Amino acid sequence: MIYTGDMQPAIELILGKKTKGLSANSVSLLKQKWEAKYD
Repeated sequence: MIYTGDMQPAIELILGKKTKGLSANSVSLLKQKWEAKYD
């Protein structure tokens, strides 16, 4: 499980160092939008 405080380092590991502007809230919002499009 990834906790909110661990989100930034996890995002950087997956997507690279240029992701400093992405927060847990941003990722959550994107996920909701992607799920809505998928449905």
